[in-house]
Amino acid sequence: MVPRISVIIPTCDRPHMLEEALDSVQAQTYTDKEVLVVSNGWQELPKHLPHNFESVKFMCIPPRSGPGVARNWGAMHANGEYLAFLDDDDLWPAEFLEKMLDCAETHNADLTAAPQHLFGKRQDIIRPSIPDAANNLSEWREIGYSGSNVLIRRDSFWCAGGYPTTLITGEDRGLLMNFLRKNMKIRICEDTFARLRKHNEGQLTDTATLMLGKLGFMTEYRDDIPAKDLKEERFAFLVHLSREWRWPVWIVGVFTAPAACWRRCRKRLLLLKNRLFSPRRR
Repeated sequence: MVPRISVIIPTCDRPHMLEEALDSVQAQTYTDKEVLVVSNGWQELPKHLPHNFESVKFMCIPPRSGPGVARNWGAMHANGEYLAFLDDDDLWPAEFLEKMLDCAETHNADLTAAPQHLFGKRQDIIRPSIPDAANNLSEWREIGYSGSNVLIRRDSFWCAGGYPTTLITGEDRGLLMNFLRKNMKIRICEDTFARLRKHNEGQLTDTATLMLGKLGFMTEYRDDIPAKDLKEERFAFLVHLSREWRWPVWIVGVFTAPAACWRRCRKRLLLLKNRLFSPRRR
């Protein structure tokens, strides 16, 4: 029998976190699903995992192929009408798939995204940026789409080309941009959320790689991002570069994009104001 949802989990040398992610998938109230784990790590998966999760299909691809390649590989072997992606270090609440599917079918959405909560800190919420009628985003820097909070129609996924594998990082944002390019329907499910874990264990991307990824993303999608937002992206890149080099190259942005510099400073000042003057919790 063909499942409605295929859950795809890319993993890379984090076996104990993978086991917890699988537990959260097995605990879902929605049962018409298949689960595919795609390993692109150097280490072999522990032998007890296939024994503990007999209904899960485990696959291996060449080491360090990247999460985008791993997700696409899982999608190629998926049978479900919908694809749900979960990173190996994140978790889902028990009703995640049930509520995401209900939202997707109610709105006939190609891609459905949920807010993300930092693990153990329910008040820290990252909300996906909602496209307007013209399929433009109000926020381009932290758009809130990841490899753990989306449910996608399989046909729409391949129509958009899957996860872009030419990007060093930022394949999540790249996938969304490709959906926007094709004017596909995107909806936000406010009834559930994904749990993101922030940790220092087994991080797969260093700062230098992240910066190269940001530069690659801006180059690939420069014609899709409004000029104002692109300038802010470039100024943010100079700020990251300054931190890495410990040299104030951000000053270049003050002269080349003063408006973007001012907008970034204003955002920082507003955040600082909210932290200083927000009511303290007892």
